[in-house]
Amino acid sequence: MKKPITLAAAQLGPDTGNKDETIKRIVELIKQAGSRKVDVLGFPEAALTPFFPGQVHIEDRDRFFDDLPSRETQPIFDEAARQGIVMVLAYGEREGIHRYNSAIVTDSDGTVMGKYRKLHIPLVVFPTPGQANYEKLYFQPGNLGLPVFATRKASIGVQICYDRRFPEGYRILALKGAEVIVNPTCMATYNEKDRSASWELLLQARALENQVFVIGPNKAGQESERINIGRSFIASPVGGQIVAQAETEGDEIVAATVDLEDVARVRARLPLGRDRRTDVYGDLLTL
Repeated sequence: MKKPITLAAAQLGPDTGNKDETIKRIVELIKQAGSRKVDVLGFPEAALTPFFPGQVHIEDRDRFFDDLPSRETQPIFDEAARQGIVMVLAYGEREGIHRYNSAIVTDSDGTVMGKYRKLHIPLVVFPTPGQANYEKLYFQPGNLGLPVFATRKASIGVQICYDRRFPEGYRILALKGAEVIVNPTCMATYNEKDRSASWELLLQARALENQVFVIGPNKAGQESERINIGRSFIASPVGGQIVAQAETEGDEIVAATVDLEDVARVRARLPLGRDRRTDVYGDLLTL
């Protein structure tokens, strides 16, 4: 193994709505990750709060949004730096009058590398009463593009939840040099069996077709009427294999030590980049 690195998904169980408690849980997971020598750690979508966009209207909704780092959340950033961990923390972002579904990326020394803002914003109402995702009522589409963060541990790209259903973002990140793509997610069943079955399938496909490692941190367990799927996992570019997966429906570190050289090896063995037909892909931008 030429370049060993430990990747991890920090699964979160149901959120109680007590933000101080949630911050303490996140700090504890970072400590656990440190004890396991984790290099890159990703948290689920909306890690600091319940998944509030499941409701069509909430009074005082602004309490769910943050401008990070903040004094309240500083213990999270301090602990990640103390443990020498590259962290991807997803949250509801406040920037002036604008609101985004975002993730902040910090390097292993605590330096803020930048942010990614979710590009694809869903609004879906499911057949079961009370089951819906009203993100379009809460978030603006991301406006920071598809950055790749050259951290001390690996080149990191980020996609958030619904983004995983749009392969174009993953392809761009891979072409820009991402070795690891972190996909913070808060995926619920919405009482539809096919949704649960698709959780692993999509991220394994993204890992396989883009020849990258994918970290899929998800929320787990029942949060009010919402049943989060959990099953956080890590997928390899080698066959899209799952190399580690959560075993509980609560807070859990899901870690795997991998070889980043696998990215180069699979690309050399099957050079998909060489065989792309960019001359005929123009329809993607017009249809």
